[in-house]
Amino acid sequence: MAATTVVRPAHLHYLGCPILVWGSISRLWGVHLKPPTPRTGIGIHLYTVSSAVARVLRLKCPGHPRKRELLGIPQVILDTHHPWLATNKKWLARYPGVRTAICTKESDLWSKPTTPERALPPDLLATINIENNKAGVKRFGWKNAAECFAELKSCPAALEAVQNLHLQIYVHDTTHDTWKEHTLPPATLPLSSHTFSLACRRGEYVNARNPPWKVGDDPATEFGTSRIALLNATKGLRLQRIRMASSWWSRLTWMELLHALLGAQPGIVGMEMDDGELFPGAQWKDEPEMLARHLALLSRFGKLTDLTLPPASQLGLGRDGGAWCGNAYGGAEGRAYGRMVVRESTEAVERAGELAVGMLPGLRRLAVGESRGNITVGRKGEACVVWPWTGRVVEYAYEAWPEVEGGFGSME
Repeated sequence: MAATTVVRPAHLHYLGCPILVWGSISRLWGVHLKPPTPRTGIGIHLYTVSSAVARVLRLKCPGHPRKRELLGIPQVILDTHHPWLATNKKWLARYPGVRTAICTKESDLWSKPTTPERALPPDLLATINIENNKAGVKRFGWKNAAECFAELKSCPAALEAVQNLHLQIYVHDTTHDTWKEHTLPPATLPLSSHTFSLACRRGEYVNARNPPWKVGDDPATEFGTSRIALLNATKGLRLQRIRMASSWWSRLTWMELLHALLGAQPGIVGMEMDDGELFPGAQWKDEPEMLARHLALLSRFGKLTDLTLPPASQLGLGRDGGAWCGNAYGGAEGRAYGRMVVRESTEAVERAGELAVGMLPGLRRLAVGESRGNITVGRKGEACVVWPWTGRVVEYAYEAWPEVEGGFGSME
């Protein structure tokens, strides 16, 4: 399996297990599975968290505004949009028992192609996309995911060949939607215990187990619980990179997420703590010992070499990141204020960096928010971080907030 890096909508690494949840007009959740290298097996990247990925296998959601494709080929395979499917669409529509044949590697469809053009390509089922958040697709999120997972489970060829699994659930649950579904399944829907195993190469599995939960009226609690369950579900995989975000409404702290991750994936080499206060109220507090506690936990990841911490203003280092209102930065006084914010922010970033390399001597790459430093190691093994502003903080601040009018400027 070849390693691949996919550009995310705001930095999407396709390997690891981010748990990033955000709200917009409607809620959006999703998951990525990706193999890192030929030697490390399959990897997982969850760029947004689905509320209990395993749960979608048993959901019964409201009706579908459009019936699924009737070609005979499972929709989960059609959704790969592989060029071979489009080229051979008419022929496949006439192929007897195509639904069973395309899901069975021993079938004549796979093993005895009639012409070179009709030979199924090896990568036909390598990437599986389960999503309803795209133009022209009118499907309810939960229902579509449940149906596609059911198809995937009943298609041995896909289970054997899948290398990249992308799950994205867009829930139509706002006043802006012309047709609606519940944000969560009805409270009366029992979620029976079950195991969903996704077979991967080298006999690895994803095991997502649910206790007999019932969905309640508190999505924050529900999604928070599912995020821990989702991390636990990766224990059968050797992950390389993981990207997570801690949202205040999920009621999960970074300490809880990191403990869960340590239990599931102690051997990861790269971690992005994408967003979220390190602890409640961190933006308004100066408690560096809290950062030290989290770094001590991170030091237990023995192979961690690449770390991205949340922005310095969220680390409890006495810097709140400055005013959020753009009016505060207008005029000469505002630009002077902006330069002061930049200087304070760089100090906080450097403070976080010193703590990080001091407690995590194996680090070779470090970022704090969007500020990425270059770690150098001396002859005696001592590490130091060089930042874009190292030795030129004043110039750096003026680059962000120049004396002359024209633009607000911004910190890198």
